[in-house]
Amino acid sequence: MSWGCTVLVCRFTASRLSLVAFFALSCSCAGSCWCDEEIFGKKSDVNTAPGVYEGYSVLQCDDGYEGYTVVGEGQNYYNGCSPETEDCRREATGAFWREHIMNDFTNRESYVGGSQGSCQQDYPGIWVSIAMNDWREMDSFIEDVAAIIVSLDLAEIVSIVVVPNQCPM
Repeated sequence: MSWGCTVLVCRFTASRLSLVAFFALSCSCAGSCWCDEEIFGKKSDVNTAPGVYEGYSVLQCDDGYEGYTVVGEGQNYYNGCSPETEDCRREATGAFWREHIMNDFTNRESYVGGSQGSCQQDYPGIWVSIAMNDWREMDSFIEDVAAIIVSLDLAEIVSIVVVPNQCPM
């Protein structure tokens, strides 16, 4: 079976618990479609080790998610929205997604989707997750997310989770 989208239309959810289900259930297509329910490569293909780097750190996802989180060690919150201002944070998350993720990641072959959510519970932040289906590209995703966070001197987090591109029923 072949399914996917040249134009992906998704509804965002703030529910962290439905992060993986979000990728499978809340997207629909306009345009030509294809499907690939595989995950490519292996976790051992990732060369980036969890740890502290210049301006950021990398953590493995918790709570049963497969992937990594980039944690900015900067001084700023995106659009000046501190973690205590929920409405502002929601707006900042959407702005970060539009201004950085959509431009830099959605055209990659292994990109599957994204949402507001994180695979880390203990960090405040914009809580953006990028879903991809190829472990062999994780290093470049981490490097590119880190470059954005460091260049903006952000104290934010972005999770990168590995999930299959789910075919519709």
